[in-house]
Amino acid sequence: MVLKAIQENGDENIDSILETLLTYAEFFNPDSDDESKLLFLTKMGYSEAEAFNSHGDHVVDSSIAELTDFICAAQISNSYSC
Repeated sequence: MVLKAIQENGDENIDSILETLLTYAEFFNPDSDDESKLLFLTKMGYSEAEAFNSHGDHVVDSSIAELTDFICAAQISNSYSC
């Protein structure tokens, strides 16, 4: 999350980074509905495919933080696949 906020705002704009992180924090509630989570992931810059694939069986009991971790792990895995 922090890296994404820094990429969006630049590494010297601390106020904007903090504001972005606080905005993200509003959506960390695992009780958010599926559609809200999908929308939030796409607003964070993940592709619709990545956001949709992160959902699967995980969305019901997962927070946005857990879903973003899942997406990042998938991105890393894909970057190392032969």
